[in-house]
Amino acid sequence: MESLHSTYTWNHVFPEVPKRIFDSVPNVKLIYLLRDPIDRIISHLHHDLYRGRFKYKNVDEVVLADSNYVQISQYYTQLSYYLQYFDMENILIMETSSLQKDTNQALNEICRFLGAQQFDFSKWIKARNQSSRKYLIRYYDIAHKYLPRQMSRLYHLLFYVANEKIARPILSETTLLELKYRLATDINELKKISGKEFKSWKTYNSIDLKNEVVINTSEKSY
Repeated sequence: MESLHSTYTWNHVFPEVPKRIFDSVPNVKLIYLLRDPIDRIISHLHHDLYRGRFKYKNVDEVVLADSNYVQISQYYTQLSYYLQYFDMENILIMETSSLQKDTNQALNEICRFLGAQQFDFSKWIKARNQSSRKYLIRYYDIAHKYLPRQMSRLYHLLFYVANEKIARPILSETTLLELKYRLATDINELKKISGKEFKSWKTYNSIDLKNEVVINTSEKSY
């Protein structure tokens, strides 16, 4: 079993990954864990903000100019690279919300997919509180490139002590409309191939493209 996460599904950046997995373990079972694609973009922006990669005031401009944010949330497109090598029977598409809503049921769905025995996970499950506020770490990329691991940890600690927090970004309505416009075709294809409606995606589903004027900014990588 392998979980498709992080850079494993950045196929527009690392297109060789699906073939390398197939060449190594052709009968592997894959789990594709998906969250609301707009929320994923906002979380991605938050991640880059507290690593000091751009200023909060530029968030709308950045997300529309850098196509990487949208491409990672184009789940069907990313999945299509894997479908060149694996059948859908070997891929379980699961929403992160199902793990949060009923973790025991979701884990047993994974057990069924793997052909494993059902199990009561409830006594092993612990609630986790995750803050939506993060500490700013200035020059994060430079520090991680040039400092040894132990030194980079100490570098992080300095900013935790400084306690300069970066709030989760809030995108304008115009930006949200444009993001859904860029994602809509891909997500519709994902619904067809998965048979899921993804009704738990509250942010994505709350954006209505009908009778709306959306902008068509040119996409480029920063």
